[in-house]
Amino acid sequence: MRVVLVYPDMADLYPIFKTRTVRKIEPQVPLGLAYLGTALIRAGHETYIIDNHLEAMSADELATKVLGCRPDVLGISMTCSNIQQSLGLARSVKASYGKIPIVVGGPHPTLVPEKVQFPEFDYLVMGEGELSLPVLLEHIDENKVPIPNGVFYKDAGGNWTYSGPSEPLLDLDALGVPARGLLNLDGYPKGRKLLDCEPVHSISSSRGCPYRCSFCSSSLYWKRKHRCRSPVKVVEEIEMLVSEYGAAGIDFREDNFLVNKRNVLGICDEIIKRGLQIEWACEARVDNLDGEVLDAMVRAGCRGVWCGVESGSQKILDFIKKGYSVEQVKKAFEMLHARGIRTCAGFMIGFPGETLDDIRQTFDLARRIRPSTMYFQSYVAYPGSELYNYVVNRGMVDKEWFGTYSVIPDKIPLGWVPVLEEWLGFYAMRKRAPRITPFTIRKFHLRQKLSAALDRFPNIKMILKKLRDRFFPVKRLAGEVPASGFYDVTERACGKQNE
Repeated sequence: MRVVLVYPDMADLYPIFKTRTVRKIEPQVPLGLAYLGTALIRAGHETYIIDNHLEAMSADELATKVLGCRPDVLGISMTCSNIQQSLGLARSVKASYGKIPIVVGGPHPTLVPEKVQFPEFDYLVMGEGELSLPVLLEHIDENKVPIPNGVFYKDAGGNWTYSGPSEPLLDLDALGVPARGLLNLDGYPKGRKLLDCEPVHSISSSRGCPYRCSFCSSSLYWKRKHRCRSPVKVVEEIEMLVSEYGAAGIDFREDNFLVNKRNVLGICDEIIKRGLQIEWACEARVDNLDGEVLDAMVRAGCRGVWCGVESGSQKILDFIKKGYSVEQVKKAFEMLHARGIRTCAGFMIGFPGETLDDIRQTFDLARRIRPSTMYFQSYVAYPGSELYNYVVNRGMVDKEWFGTYSVIPDKIPLGWVPVLEEWLGFYAMRKRAPRITPFTIRKFHLRQKLSAALDRFPNIKMILKKLRDRFFPVKRLAGEVPASGFYDVTERACGKQNE
């Protein structure tokens, strides 16, 4: 069969919400679709991959390109940031040629299948599709093979039916390597923030996350099971990327590179044993870092580590179930700095119950740990996560993202926004953080009261706003800041300012 796999473009929601969380990020090689490509090629299917996040075609152009491949089956990878684009593509294809079966997979249909059971879709594949999708294609082709587990399908009456839960893949080595030949690798960014070399290629050494962070849906997608590829297979793929694609750097793209310490040490030993001169970066939890593994990583070429710190308030860290302490964060960054490893720290603002003092503690921690680069983003409640249900059930919603699919909680009072912006502005431009004093807070609370008073006179407020925009245009705080600052600073820190 001829199969076309599509990764739809993401919506650019930044003009609406003005938070980096929902900002359209730069395209990255879709390793998930490339792994599916390998599985389908092995099963004898003629396979194409279209990454429209990279190509950014219009809906009509994308549908035309899909139909130009004359597919027997269309597969769509859906996340909560490309729902509308996925549905639009399915509708265009069905309108032009309704007989093409459309299979949808990815995080969003896996976590909330009941919300994406649209009539334009024919099948929803839950979780990992490398085993179930080839069997499903056999069923579609001949209707003799039963539908595999892990699939929602329509019965004879048109009602959605579930075939039953599927088991996660245990032997990741059996997957082979992603079918990168199906992608236009030249179109993707060549570098990474924490590495100086180019080109940098992505690789995955493991799948899954065993932790229970309440804001994250990733662990639920992987059923909290963490599995690793063998170090030999991982390093063989790195060697292939060096020899065939000229890779100078490697970006380990997975939820948590350091969950299995023994496997990480094995990868490091294998890189050293083979004499590979390669730089690489990874993502890690601060409580997985220790001197032994960091020393091995440095010897093997590690130059950068990204850590999701999230908050400097122990109260908030406990609330979101991070499972580590502020002191562990400080210790981890001390160890990284001592070994010359570049660092990126990620923070979120706007968790339920967060106070201005909690935010101040986050800023203080960010300043204290001195990461090479950092970013702040507003908390967004993603479907499937524990905190999503908490936010929705308590009506703590300011704006909805794609209806009820994701929500931005209204947590940060309007008076705090200028305080946050001033801090971010000083940090980005002057490389230091001003103190948030009682006077500063009172000044901005006065501004808040003035704004509330003007709400009673909308015409006057509109005129004043136009005059402000005309003579005092708002400047971007920071679009790109060197390693001593941070990048992609949000222009507004909460929903009520996102006009």
